[in-house]
Amino acid sequence: MADGCPGIIFQHPAEGAFHKDDQRLPEIFLYGQSTQHAELSLSGKFNAIGICLYPNALRSLFGLKAEELTDSCMDLNHTARRQGFRLVEQLSDKVVREIAWDVVPDLAELLIKQRLEDEARRIHDADVANCRTMGAHGATLVPDTARILTHCQNLDIA
Repeated sequence: MADGCPGIIFQHPAEGAFHKDDQRLPEIFLYGQSTQHAELSLSGKFNAIGICLYPNALRSLFGLKAEELTDSCMDLNHTARRQGFRLVEQLSDKVVREIAWDVVPDLAELLIKQRLEDEARRIHDADVANCRTMGAHGATLVPDTARILTHCQNLDIA
């Protein structure tokens, strides 16, 4: 659907599957915005649910720029498994009408939590590296026999 929006498609593995260029698409996949025609075929029954996302949701949930998925898709189950989330199994156990209200918010929460943890680790690691660099530069200015008294006014840190 060339609507300029990315989204998620879940196709029940026991029912049927979408194919693109004679390749079976993953059971649950994240697709990017479409800018050109693509032909999909279907084998088996049509039993799928789709969730349309805003383009900026890709960065919030997956750390992706919208253009990284333009005219392509990625296996969302593979991504979820790396996070310890058994997405296809959970979705397969649900009635299709319940999926959007039950499992998808759990996935979104997990992905946002992971992105926040990754960003916190990145900030921490950069802070440690900056402190070590400042210490190394400062050490060259202080004689070996010097005594240094440090003072901190932040009682939470001290």
